[in-house]
Amino acid sequence: MKIFTNVRFAKSEGMARTLSTFIDFVEKDRQTKINIVGMAVSGKKKQANLKGTKRSKFSLLSVETDIPLINKVVKKSEDIGDVAKAYEHIVEIYDKAINQEKPDLILINGTYYMPWCLLAASKSRKIPTVIHYHGVLTKETEHWKEGPRKIFRQMENCFDSESFFYLFPSNLTKDVVEEEVFGHKIAKSSVLPNPVPLYFFRARPSVKSKNVGIVARWGRVKNTRFLKRFAVYNQKSDDKLNINIITNLKKNSKHKKGLSNLVRFRNPMDRRKLTGFYEKMGVMISPSHFETYGNVANEAIAAGIPALINPNMGVSEVFRKIGLADWIIDFKSAKNVHQKVRETIGRRIDGKTRAKIKELCSPSMVCSRMVNILRSV
Repeated sequence: MKIFTNVRFAKSEGMARTLSTFIDFVEKDRQTKINIVGMAVSGKKKQANLKGTKRSKFSLLSVETDIPLINKVVKKSEDIGDVAKAYEHIVEIYDKAINQEKPDLILINGTYYMPWCLLAASKSRKIPTVIHYHGVLTKETEHWKEGPRKIFRQMENCFDSESFFYLFPSNLTKDVVEEEVFGHKIAKSSVLPNPVPLYFFRARPSVKSKNVGIVARWGRVKNTRFLKRFAVYNQKSDDKLNINIITNLKKNSKHKKGLSNLVRFRNPMDRRKLTGFYEKMGVMISPSHFETYGNVANEAIAAGIPALINPNMGVSEVFRKIGLADWIIDFKSAKNVHQKVRETIGRRIDGKTRAKIKELCSPSMVCSRMVNILRSV
């Protein structure tokens, strides 16, 4: 079976980390008779330049072309039709690639504008299609002005089709999409947690530390306002913590400059290197207003590090299953969270709990289930 999919290998994005784990599994598992063709569209060149690289079961098509900035396109568009005109050439690139590869199945990762372009290219073809939900666009843009927000909602609604099969990382995500985005029940879907690579389970946490870790791209849905309040409160506290943030902020960003004296910023890093980061932390926190899943918290627990998470995160379902419901908290009060962090910091996850995470979220478990689902579709 040949699968055509969109790929993006950004270090700070959960979608990229989940997809790369699945590709690695397919590559290494001799029993999995699947070939994946991934297409990465990027760059600022005026004419499309297609390059290809191939491994045993994974082929990567890399295309560099002019990509209009979505923020600017949306702001000057009246509706989704205007956006479609701006990205016609991207849709054409995907269309040519699909025609060239002739896949048995199309796997669309995410619902943002690039996955939406792949969707547009695939709609005229009678090829089975799976939508793997990574982020709910309506949630991500709910703080935008009415005009752009309306267009993004139209964009996400394009993914609503009774002919598609949907993969959700959590029941929370499925419920939100059904109730707040599509407005109806979804007939064909599965809920599958994101996988945790095995190297996180081999982590050996250091001695008790006062390091608090955060790993997240910088955006409103990640509750960055709370991070600012937490850093300010910590600075005034008699029991100061060391706050470490891995994020995608640029060096000259006003947010980075404003907090540089209160926290230590780090650039996004390779996923394997995150193991070393977790080992040095006393606790991880994830205050996001909403996340379809929450890879960081899962990885931290697998590495033996406690994690405090917001209830509106898909990974909270896993926390409840493995007996960590006490670490699902609200992030309304910086003072209360600071106190909870001090109570939790330095505690280590016992082997039994780490084994439960492994049982639920190991690559062999999750990816083999995903293979079966894709085959059935």
